[in-house]
Amino acid sequence: MKFISELHKKVHNDELFSKDKHNGYAFGIYFSAYQAYKLGFKSITCIEIGVAGGNGLIAMEKISSLVKDEFSIDIKLIGMDTGEGMPKPESYKDLPYTWREGQYVLEKDDLQEKLRNSKLILGNVKNTVENLSELVDFQSSPIGFISFDVDYYSSTRDALKILNYESIPRALLFFDDLVSTDIRYISEDIGQMAAIKEFNNNHDDKIRFIEHLGFNRPNNALWTRKMYCLHRYKQYNYNSYIDWNEDKQLKINKFN
Repeated sequence: MKFISELHKKVHNDELFSKDKHNGYAFGIYFSAYQAYKLGFKSITCIEIGVAGGNGLIAMEKISSLVKDEFSIDIKLIGMDTGEGMPKPESYKDLPYTWREGQYVLEKDDLQEKLRNSKLILGNVKNTVENLSELVDFQSSPIGFISFDVDYYSSTRDALKILNYESIPRALLFFDDLVSTDIRYISEDIGQMAAIKEFNNNHDDKIRFIEHLGFNRPNNALWTRKMYCLHRYKQYNYNSYIDWNEDKQLKINKFN
């Protein structure tokens, strides 16, 4: 495989982080920045919704600092969390048999001391998303990558309203809560998959799983099963060519 750079090679081979999830973040930030760079954007916004312990946001700061230098593009980072743990489940769709109110409380003060250039926004996502444009200029810094790590159907449903703001034509989305366990049985009727299905039924833009991404990587990593793309098919620059291989040609084999 032809790599753009050493950083691209490390992202592809999951060499930046020991935690599988954070390598998904590296992919999302790297390739949303690459796409933005090829399309002429000077800045993108990358967001983690559901910060919990804060390790993901710290990882996002690390990868964004490397990517900024590679593409000479600004990356604005935002973390969004209730600050008080998970809210009360609304219905069976929130999988109350495996998650409950008060789990994953954010240690705000400790995290704030460790953050260098991220903006932390606290409050229930159904309220904070509505006012986000007052804090972020999405016109000049469209959404490039979002991690949705809010577990519930209802919280994911509310968080997906953030996609009403401007984004690059194929924003990358990471949904952390799509994998079943021995007692958590994910389907399109409950949890995050139900919220994705509902969004697609109500919008021209579509959230689609990135098929076979893991087969193009050395270890078929778990994070590749959680990576989606927001396809804005009607956006003016959706069809603009961005591949780093400018001239793709195949020649006749001389042994034929």
